[in-house]
Amino acid sequence: MSSELPSLGGDTDETAAGAVDGLADALDQLDEPRSGAVDESVLPEFEIEETGDEIESTRPALQALNEQQLEALREFRDEGVEHRPALLRWLLRLQYRTLGRLPDYWYSHIATDPTALACVLTGETRGVYNRRGETKITPADAWCTRRRLVARYLRPACREAFRFLRPKAAEYLEGNRDPEKMAALAMRPALDEHYSRQERAIAEFHEGFDSVAVLDEWLQRLDAATFGTMKAVEPDFDYQLTTSRLQPELTTCSEPMYVEERERIIAWNLLPACNVAVRELADQAGESQDEEKTASSGVEL
Repeated sequence: MSSELPSLGGDTDETAAGAVDGLADALDQLDEPRSGAVDESVLPEFEIEETGDEIESTRPALQALNEQQLEALREFRDEGVEHRPALLRWLLRLQYRTLGRLPDYWYSHIATDPTALACVLTGETRGVYNRRGETKITPADAWCTRRRLVARYLRPACREAFRFLRPKAAEYLEGNRDPEKMAALAMRPALDEHYSRQERAIAEFHEGFDSVAVLDEWLQRLDAATFGTMKAVEPDFDYQLTTSRLQPELTTCSEPMYVEERERIIAWNLLPACNVAVRELADQAGESQDEEKTASSGVEL
């Protein structure tokens, strides 16, 4: 898979219209009577029975994941995200909807590339990452680009996550289990536990630390939050961070330039490490039937 994001260019209106017309002509030809065709179809007519009730699932973990994925994709396409700090939080939550199936590099692209940010962000800061501090991308163009990103990256990752969970999802043949009442994401409390740790670790780094001593303690806790996967992303992360030419201001100062640099570090290092961790955790996490929301932090996406 290429590491480049899809270009903003797409099919022209004329090309799209031609494709639609061609499809319509093909369908018209199928409707024309053919020699030897029977008068009545031998296929049964399918009717949707209106029961007013949702179809129950014998594998509620799969149903819950699928519905949560649908919600996430719809939100991304239609609403985008207001600003980059919110985008970083949303991307972390997305990792759990996709069970880490998005490419690790995708997070650095989507959260640092000016063109991508102008399409994903919908607040007043959507164009500030451009060199000129503005963007010519219209909201309509941004919506179309987010839709293409869903088709190119998000939906395939969601599908791969569903397929990954499919053989691991327990089947319940008796008793109703409402997926919306399950305490943990995909009925796996281990995922919720690590989501809470990762969310806290990223929030603390984004806010900055009172001293470099607090930073050192945070680096130690980061292993627990990321399942020790930083080694796979950047083995020298601790050393590079503590010896940066911007230290100590990089991790202790609240001025915008330092906050933005921390956001880039989150996109390039922390989110990919969390993504690797989610993949490993999803492979090991067991299923729980607990339906009490209070039993888990819950991955609120």
